[in-house]
Amino acid sequence: RSLGEEKSWQIKFGEFLGMTDSYFLVDSMLFNSSLPTTNVSQSTIDNNPVIGIYQNKIQSDIFAAKVAKRSYLPTLNYMGALIGRGSGISNTNDLSYSSNFVDGTKLQRYNYIIGAYATWDVLGIFRTSREYKSKMYEVQKDNALLDETKLNLNRQLENATIQLNIDIAQAKEAPVQLNAAENGFNQSKARYESGLGTLLELSQNLYVLARA
Repeated sequence: RSLGEEKSWQIKFGEFLGMTDSYFLVDSMLFNSSLPTTNVSQSTIDNNPVIGIYQNKIQSDIFAAKVAKRSYLPTLNYMGALIGRGSGISNTNDLSYSSNFVDGTKLQRYNYIIGAYATWDVLGIFRTSREYKSKMYEVQKDNALLDETKLNLNRQLENATIQLNIDIAQAKEAPVQLNAAENGFNQSKARYESGLGTLLELSQNLYVLARA
């Protein structure tokens, strides 16, 4: 039965890996013969990617709120224009006239204008004010979600640390339990062979040994 269950789990594991061959050798890593040396007391949630996602979202909302707030200010614009005109009349003292088209297209006089003006959308103040408040509400919401996420992650980390410590303690206790089970089975076997014990007692000790 145990071999059948092992084969069944090998097939399921092969499906997850996308492998057609469902035969796997027993893992020979040191993890199966020694306890992990990870110091769980130094584990933190600071590098958790979920924390980074919420922090980036908060920074984005704060930037959007600043943009909305600055839209209250007037907009300063600059303008410039250069105008030139030509004429068939010479601009010298003789004021000679030329009927040549090329002479008339040459620019002889220039005018320019440079200025700046400011515009202020007074009617848009209410719209930008609502937009700014909406972005700040988004920041508050994301901060609340970030605090909730940190709380959940810290709880998960605490539970995982407790479970890992329990498992390590049980792993360290396993050799002691195995030694006690072997001694109990050997004593029960000796009692059974000498006629002082029963088959039920021997079976119970064998079951305890198998579990150890």
